[in-house]
Amino acid sequence: IDLPSGNMDILLDWSDVAPVCGYDVFRREMSVPGPFSPISGPSPIIGNSYLDGAAGDASTPDYFYTVRIHSR
Repeated sequence: IDLPSGNMDILLDWSDVAPVCGYDVFRREMSVPGPFSPISGPSPIIGNSYLDGAAGDASTPDYFYTVRIHSR
């Protein structure tokens, strides 16, 4: 996880082990137990990074993230 300089977005990156399938990104609030919610949209991410522009603000909660290989 990186905070790109000059903004409050959160950049997630990972090893690209399934470039043909793509990936889905999920998150949940650290303080709320329960399932992760999809945040990357219905189509898989092709590549090895995702920019979460909604999570880097100081007023947002802290999050756990998980990245999964897209299943069709």
